[in-house]
Amino acid sequence: MDQDLAEELNLSGEPNPLCLKWTGGTHRSENNSHKVALDISGLKGKRFHFENVRTVSELQLPPQSLDVKQLQSEYRHLRGVPAQSYRDVRPRLLIGVQHAYATLVRKSREGRVGQPIAINTNLGWTIYGGAPNGQSMSMLHYAYHVKQCNHDDVDKINDNMERALKDFFAIESLGVTSSNKEIRSQDDERDIQLLHDLTQFNGKRYETGLLWRNNNVKLPDSKPMALKRMYSMQRRMEKDPDLARILDEKLADYLNKGYIRKLTTAELEENHKRVWYLPVFPVTNPNKPGKVRLVWDAAAVVNGVLLNSSLLAGPDLLTSLVSVLYKFREHRFAICGDIREMFHQVKTRNEDQHSQRFLWWDSEDRKKTQYLCDAGDDVWGMLLTRERAIYEEPKRRAFQ
Repeated sequence: MDQDLAEELNLSGEPNPLCLKWTGGTHRSENNSHKVALDISGLKGKRFHFENVRTVSELQLPPQSLDVKQLQSEYRHLRGVPAQSYRDVRPRLLIGVQHAYATLVRKSREGRVGQPIAINTNLGWTIYGGAPNGQSMSMLHYAYHVKQCNHDDVDKINDNMERALKDFFAIESLGVTSSNKEIRSQDDERDIQLLHDLTQFNGKRYETGLLWRNNNVKLPDSKPMALKRMYSMQRRMEKDPDLARILDEKLADYLNKGYIRKLTTAELEENHKRVWYLPVFPVTNPNKPGKVRLVWDAAAVVNGVLLNSSLLAGPDLLTSLVSVLYKFREHRFAICGDIREMFHQVKTRNEDQHSQRFLWWDSEDRKKTQYLCDAGDDVWGMLLTRERAIYEEPKRRAFQ
């Protein structure tokens, strides 16, 4: 549609360059084209809603005229057709095949071959086709075929040589020039959007949420599974007192630093949307004797469901070695660093903390106890190591 018509109707939309192509290779670029939406109807009848209507500076279509009375006096099959006459009217809107339902023919009146035809569409009656003898050509209706072409095609015709030269020198610019926008999957797009929406600074540390695969994830009761794994861990610790001491010290350290906390009685009585218990087990490294690492098993299965399958994997955060080496060509200095306990520095938002519970023993009386985490591993750390911690302390009856 004409841009001035869109302005008269107070239509606005997002700018989107457009390329129009006709037969014979004729093309035209509309760099200031916009996508707008509008409703359209005939003088009477149903209203139709059009989306993604493209504006152009000017359609430049020739004016048209239609004398219904003259046509009806010349052709008997047109008599009684309630079409409207008009003179020297310049079309300002073209209806394409994507909106063919608006121009769907309901009825028609035909004469002999070469004579005008009257049709009744969803927008009303109109007459088109051959004009009576002696009438001016302005009485004829013109048909146009417009094709939307790739806006980049026009530029490619003129810059092939320039592109070839750029490709020739591309090798020397590796690692120095900025790469194009990264192409992400739909899951990665959701990852990035969730992190953008959920991550915030609460005054002390950053806080974010879990990357749920969808908004309607439902988790089964995982507590019996966690209890079974805890009893297995208990038997192992009874055979290895040093291991029991190390694990107790680590959890006590997490509790002291505020990474984890005990649930209150009020929190235990609340009905949370997603609750999941993560079994805990230790991991040792033969190359590092005496060093024990705690792992929260997010791959534990309950009724075919595991926490990992309910969460998105997240975008790949590892930087390739080649990319790291390229960076040395980009700037003068390189800096290397590490962050102490980085996987525990980002707080988990309250809504997701209950999806990261685990069971342990109270360090004082060795009673079986549940815990919940206040500031667990950050989301990135979880995606890479699948570790999570949440503490909860219920009454003893919770284990009976």
